[in-house]
Amino acid sequence: MFPSPIDKYSSLISYFLACKIGVDPFEERYLALFKAERQPMSERDFLILDELFADVDAYCGDPDLRTADDLNETQLREKCKLALDRLASTALK
Repeated sequence: MFPSPIDKYSSLISYFLACKIGVDPFEERYLALFKAERQPMSERDFLILDELFADVDAYCGDPDLRTADDLNETQLREKCKLALDRLASTALK
């Protein structure tokens, strides 16, 4: 059986949540991965990953530059956990 197109996203998010990669490399990799995506996926998976794309894009590591619309690292981790949980529940269906 072929791996699901979301496996690479799940792996990247899991590495970030396990602190195996830092927030800046995660941000860079996630944004690049999603922008370059060409594999078909379900609409539900796409919407989950697209929402996370917006969350990752809203991350601002510098508290002096962060606005009310931006996310800090803790908030980004929470969004990643939620997205990973949603992707896992989709895979079980």
